[in-house]
Amino acid sequence: MKPGQKKGERWGVWITCPCGKQFYRSQSLAQRGKFCSKVCKYKYPKKTRPALYRAYRSQKDKAAVRGINFLLSFEEWLDIWTRSGFLSERGRLSEAYCMARFGDVGPYSRDNVKIIKTKENCSERIASDKTIERMRLAHTGRKHTEETKIKMRLHGRPHSEETKQKLRDIWERRRAANG
Repeated sequence: MKPGQKKGERWGVWITCPCGKQFYRSQSLAQRGKFCSKVCKYKYPKKTRPALYRAYRSQKDKAAVRGINFLLSFEEWLDIWTRSGFLSERGRLSEAYCMARFGDVGPYSRDNVKIIKTKENCSERIASDKTIERMRLAHTGRKHTEETKIKMRLHGRPHSEETKQKLRDIWERRRAANG
């Protein structure tokens, strides 16, 4: 027990949330967050904030896995998306919009990001020596022989006898052409 603490009373601190509420938190919880609740209106002023915050955390976590610094706070991240006008069109599809870094180098920071279509981001990707080596290591599996490929095609799903004959003819022609 701490001095001045009553029996059964937990030791903690009073914290003032940015929304103005005061609350008592145990010492360990006080270090985790300064908000009065998980859905404090100051932290999430709109109904969509929890979903957007999950998207922000997802992007930040994925950047960390890839070894890229992510220097944007949630408010900055949301401001960039809001100013772009494409917040509702975010996504992974080619026609959707994503947050990209200039030249795919440096951290995700306010002056090093832009909002562009996903297909533009993919076409901008520069294959560095490190990237090429990583891709080479990822794709070093056993190659299938031509016979195995034919068997996989024929046994993968049932074909009609006509289709099977067409496939055999195609592969016979290819074998003859390759010698």
